[in-house]
Amino acid sequence: AAGAVASPAGAGGPAGEEPPPIWLNTWTADDLEAAPGDVVTLQYYRWEDAGALVTETADCRVAAVVPMEGLAADREIVVVEAADP
Repeated sequence: AAGAVASPAGAGGPAGEEPPPIWLNTWTADDLEAAPGDVVTLQYYRWEDAGALVTETADCRVAAVVPMEGLAADREIVVVEAADP
């Protein structure tokens, strides 16, 4: 994701639509100062069929903030993916 911004809890989607839920980990929620009920705007990049890179945004309502526990919280862990043969 290119970025995210937290908005006040009253923000909504177009024409009053409720944004879809998103679950944030504590690191992300703390960084964004976001809490359950807040709306976060995600910014991401998408390739168009013509080969152009366009920036898109999507609003999501924070459904919950989940703790970083166990392996998910281990800053020393390294994940190595096998190369394709």
